[in-house]
Amino acid sequence: REYLLKISELLKQRPALQLTLCGIVTESDRQVLATRELNRLQEAAAAAAMVAAQAEAPEQPLQIQSAPPIEIPQISDGDLLELAARRTRTATDFLTDTAMIDSARLFTCREIIDNAEAAEPRVRISL
Repeated sequence: REYLLKISELLKQRPALQLTLCGIVTESDRQVLATRELNRLQEAAAAAAMVAAQAEAPEQPLQIQSAPPIEIPQISDGDLLELAARRTRTATDFLTDTAMIDSARLFTCREIIDNAEAAEPRVRISL
């Protein structure tokens, strides 16, 4: 956000400048998405188990049984690229909506999966 504010000031000072924004994701993003999905699935399974237990014996004290194990969800490259696209949209929306930069000055490129070991999730901004 701070960097985008600095970029927006530069764009305001130089009206001829245009930017290209590219969302980039990494394998760490895949792990985070898988963990979030696993947590969501586990919470849904636990809630379903509670509802089923209550339906079987509504007057009995609720006995929570552990849900069966859930496999770690597989996150596809398409899911990762959608996250990269959301990053690009978020940066673009900030520049147009908050910093009031004309959208005609902003371009996007294809989303990228960066497989380098030390890669960090980001939006690459270039002039």
